[in-house]
Amino acid sequence: MITEKGREAGVLCHISSLPGKYGIGSFGKEAYRFAKLLKKCGVKIWQVLPLVQTGYGDSPYSSVSCSSGNPYFIDLEQLAQDGLLTKEELLAAQHEPGAVSYGSLYNERFVTLRKAFARFNFDSAKFRAFVKSGVAEDYALFMTAKRVYGENFLYWDDSLKYRDPDALEKLRTDFHEEYLYWNFLQYTFRKQWNALKSYCNSLGIRIVGDIPLYVAADSADVWAHPELFKLDRELRPTKVAGVPPDYFSETGQLWGNPIYDWEAHEKENYAWWTKRLGAHLPHTILSESIISAGSTAIMRSLPLQRRRSRANGKRAPEKSSLPISKQKDALLRKISELSMRASPLCGTSSASPE
Repeated sequence: MITEKGREAGVLCHISSLPGKYGIGSFGKEAYRFAKLLKKCGVKIWQVLPLVQTGYGDSPYSSVSCSSGNPYFIDLEQLAQDGLLTKEELLAAQHEPGAVSYGSLYNERFVTLRKAFARFNFDSAKFRAFVKSGVAEDYALFMTAKRVYGENFLYWDDSLKYRDPDALEKLRTDFHEEYLYWNFLQYTFRKQWNALKSYCNSLGIRIVGDIPLYVAADSADVWAHPELFKLDRELRPTKVAGVPPDYFSETGQLWGNPIYDWEAHEKENYAWWTKRLGAHLPHTILSESIISAGSTAIMRSLPLQRRRSRANGKRAPEKSSLPISKQKDALLRKISELSMRASPLCGTSSASPE
């Protein structure tokens, strides 16, 4: 990889691919051992894939929130050292070596993390400051509502679906412990990730990150900011993302993500993007190749009518248009400005727990 320091060696290894006893890689001792190995081998860059909580299909590219952290990566042994889990609970959480079983993790891991939360002092000053900062507010409310009401947010009562302030306050109050639980997961994720990142930086290793360009239709992002996407009055996508025919698919691909309303983003001077990228850049460096590939992939994609045509066996449209050049250039300038502000070794964000 060519950086401002010249040519440097890097390795791509996602957190989930690290070895471990608990069914998936984590921010635990194996991650620190891997960092030591990189140092020993003279590797300066560790690239990871999106760290967000996986959603439908266990994919980070269909996350419940683009600003979330994946609770699966929380180190259970650290929770035990903090007095939040017992040895018996650690033993029960172990998995046989092999491929990640996301079905088992989904059914088991959140149960284990709830046990840790039950012993957590959520009246601590640092945790209260984290909740008050609102870093995980939309995520915590969304996940609380999911836990209580289930289903796609499109089917919630209108007062909650359209985020009436009274309905949000009622949700936060009536299910306060549930709301704090989801905040606890994000607080713990950030605390452990910051510790690992700082350790890597102390070894002279930089973290290169990745973020999903699009967001999922059923996500806290769309629920909290429907005005920034191409949606109808019922908050259903009027257009969805995809790619035109290429070397990999003669009929193109239909991803189903709602597409951005670029005029709305331009009117707010790309504040949503600034906040989103600003939250990630203190923790990882976004590589220029990722930014370049992502920005060129932002497109006004297939209308739902064409989606139905494809479902009927007809060929997908051959063209899909990019955003207005002016808007694209403005967004790239924002990304560049944020990248320049980020520390070369990815300094800690003030909103993150120590």
